[in-house]
Amino acid sequence: MNGFAVLATSLLVALLFCVIRTVLDFRARRFGWAWASLAVSALLLCASLTPIQTHAVKVDLLPVGR
Repeated sequence: MNGFAVLATSLLVALLFCVIRTVLDFRARRFGWAWASLAVSALLLCASLTPIQTHAVKVDLLPVGR
């Protein structure tokens, strides 16, 4: 597994945990924790949807033997 797949998987697991925790906190009427976990869920969702900027560099080498 490359690094990006590990990062994406861990981000989705954290997002899923926060969403489930939000629902459970709202049902238990713990509104402070529910709003906090909802905010973290929104931040994780924004982080997962933000594109990662990459740069491609092309290097031309001179042929050997000339």
